[in-house]
Amino acid sequence: MAVDIASMTALLPAAVEHRLHTYRTLLGEAPAVPMIGLYLVGSLALCDFHDGVSDIDVVALLPQPPEPEAIARLRQIHAVLAQQAGGPSVDGLYLCPEHLRSPPAVPAIVPYSLDGVLVADRPCQEFGPVTWRCLARNGLTVSGPPPSALGIADDPDLLRASQIKNLDTYWTARIARCEADLAAKPAGTDANALALAWGVLGVCRIACTLETGRIVSKSQPGIWARTRMEPVWHPVIRDALSARTGAVTRLPLDRIGPGLALMRLVIAEARGYQALDPASPAGHP
Repeated sequence: MAVDIASMTALLPAAVEHRLHTYRTLLGEAPAVPMIGLYLVGSLALCDFHDGVSDIDVVALLPQPPEPEAIARLRQIHAVLAQQAGGPSVDGLYLCPEHLRSPPAVPAIVPYSLDGVLVADRPCQEFGPVTWRCLARNGLTVSGPPPSALGIADDPDLLRASQIKNLDTYWTARIARCEADLAAKPAGTDANALALAWGVLGVCRIACTLETGRIVSKSQPGIWARTRMEPVWHPVIRDALSARTGAVTRLPLDRIGPGLALMRLVIAEARGYQALDPASPAGHP
């Protein structure tokens, strides 16, 4: 959706508004980086931004792949932002319009920022159908044409295949590693609650997308899961949501194991979900 930038920033957290202003000022002072569009995705676009926890996720459009001079300038801009304390990181991808017009079957090597550091020589894992769909259906326009005018190749079959692959590879392997680590921990110790939130909400997030076709924030999957899971799982979901907001930072080990079990259950059930049209009432959890 297109949003007037003056109206939009007035509704943003002060730290976000200030960081976006600084970012756009630095870009405006860089003639080697001719920006033709800037869009908010991620937690800001999905109305789930948490100050002190969330980043500012962007998709920036350039007229052509950046030359070394432009990459050096972008690296400097992100370094300057990272040195400024008290605000969220600006993370995202630097793309050309042509990128968005083709389905992103595999991660490509494009400049991107992760945790405030610009990377330009490795495949970008955010270069994929989740980003394409989030931009197409939820993206907020800071400058440039609205997402609806970009010809974004939002492919539902590719989105589903990529999400199933993510469950079967990254998340299944992560669960196995966490189970091994948990078994090796001495009795009476605790664990990082944010790791539980990352896993439980991350897996539920994918399952929600597979069922509804929508890209959702990191908190919304917990609400979605509560409507589908038996009450025995609700304490795990509450722990994950509390950790997501920072209300809980450590958890005893006997509350981590059930989280891993829930993740395995969600993965098993998610393979059977049939994605609905998110434009229809039935597509909403």
